[in-house]
Amino acid sequence: MKLVPALLVLAAAGLGYVAWSGPARPVEAWQHPESADFVGDVPPGYVLMRFDVEGMCCRSCPQKLQAELAELDGVRSSGVRFETKSADLVVPAGYDPAPALAVLNQGKYTATPAPSDGP
Repeated sequence: MKLVPALLVLAAAGLGYVAWSGPARPVEAWQHPESADFVGDVPPGYVLMRFDVEGMCCRSCPQKLQAELAELDGVRSSGVRFETKSADLVVPAGYDPAPALAVLNQGKYTATPAPSDGP
């Protein structure tokens, strides 16, 4: 029985040696893929709605919110970005933002319509 601890110590030392003596490899940090970015013009009859979203704590929050926004009736496309804490939706002109705000104001998230860039 006294031999088992000695063998475990030798095995650990051997594995440690193999791990430390191997070639050094650079390790890159994994980055979560971004949610869809809008490219191009908004189609005729549609508008771009932008919301400021607070409460996103990690890079999986945008994917969760975007999946829920994509399920809403009338949403042609959506994008949620962790870096800018924002959500964009391409919706028909005259679209009521209440359903989108309901999705974006659940749980830990708080959203408000972003200020318009135009006049």
